[in-house]
Amino acid sequence: MSQDKPTVIHLIQSLGVGGCETALLRTLPYLPAFNHFILTLKKPGQLAGQFEKINVPVIQLKHSVELISFAKNKKAKLVITYMFHADFFGRIFQFFLNCPVVPYLRTTYNYPKYFPARIFEKVTSPFVRTYLANSPAVKTFYVQKLGVAKEKIRVIPNGIDLNQFRRSAKASNQMRRSLHIAREDFVILCMANFHPNKGHQFLIDAFGKLTADNVWLLLAGDGQTKTAMEKLAISSPKSDRIKFLGQRNDFSSLLSASDIFVLPTFFEGLSNALIGALAAGVAAVATDIPENRVLIVPNQTGLLFPVADTSALASQLNLLLSGSVLRSRLAASAKKKIADEYNIVTTSKELTKTLRELIDQP
Repeated sequence: MSQDKPTVIHLIQSLGVGGCETALLRTLPYLPAFNHFILTLKKPGQLAGQFEKINVPVIQLKHSVELISFAKNKKAKLVITYMFHADFFGRIFQFFLNCPVVPYLRTTYNYPKYFPARIFEKVTSPFVRTYLANSPAVKTFYVQKLGVAKEKIRVIPNGIDLNQFRRSAKASNQMRRSLHIAREDFVILCMANFHPNKGHQFLIDAFGKLTADNVWLLLAGDGQTKTAMEKLAISSPKSDRIKFLGQRNDFSSLLSASDIFVLPTFFEGLSNALIGALAAGVAAVATDIPENRVLIVPNQTGLLFPVADTSALASQLNLLLSGSVLRSRLAASAKKKIADEYNIVTTSKELTKTLRELIDQP
C-alpha cells in the first residue's frame, strides 16, 4: 500500500458470486490510483481469494460499527457502499466519518420482495450527497420512482475486458466434448443465479416449446430456487436436453460453445452476464425491461420479449435457431456496441476521474 495514494473503502455484505461482486473484481485492477480495502458485513465469500490475488485486502467486520474505527485508522478518503445492507449501514455511520460515503447503485429493486429497500432509499436519500449508478436505467428508476434528484446521480457503467471474451473454436470444442454435446447441435445458455426474480421457470417452459430437436439448454449458477427449477425441468418434454451446470468460473468458454444467450430476469441493474455475451458475439434474447434496453436495441443488437411471456420467448428462440444470418447480424452489432461503450479501460478512466472529484469535493 502506497502512503501517497488516497484510501478507498468498499463496503459490501459479502463477496459471493454475483454481478456486483464480479464487476468490482474486474474493475479494481484498473483503479491503481487508490489504495483499496474491502470490508464485508458477513463471511467474505467465494470471491474473497480472487481479491487477495490482486492485492486488495478483504476484512470481515465483527460488528458493522467497526467501519468507523477502520476508516479513521486508514485515513480513508472515500467509502463506497454496495447493495442494500451496506447502503443501510453506510447511511447511518456517514455522520461519524471524516470522508464522503457514496452508494453505488447496482439494481432497481423493481420487485415486490424488495419494497422495504425502496422505502429505505426514499426516506434516507435526502442525507446522500452523491450517488453512483451503473446504468442510465438505474438512475431513471431512482429519479422517477424514488424521488432522488437527478443531479445527485452520476452514471459509470460496468466495464468489460474485451480480450477475455473472444470466442474460440478450440474452447468451444473442448467445452462441448466435456458436456457431451455434438458440434452440430445448438446451445442456449443462461448464466444467472437461481433467485425468484431471475425468471428461470419461463425459460425452461419456453425451451420445451421449441421446434428444433438438436438443441440444448445450459443453466449456469446456483441459488435458492435451483432445486425447484430442477424439478420443473424433469417435467419438460425436452428434459434430457437441459443441463444444470452449477456455479461456474469459465463463462468465456461457455459462451464460445453457445449459439444463443438468454436473460429472462424480472429486473436488473446492468447485467454483467448480458454484457459478456454481447461482447463475445453471441446472439442474445432478454426481457423487455428498461435495464436490458440499455444494451439491447430490438432487432439490432438482440431480441426482447415481455417479462414472464413463455410463448413470446419461445417464438424469439425459434426465430434465432432458424436464422443463422439473423444471429450473425445481431451478434456483430452487439459486439461493436459493447466495444464502443463498455470497454473497461474507458469506463475505469471515467470512474477514476469521478472518485478523485468525490474525494476533493469540499
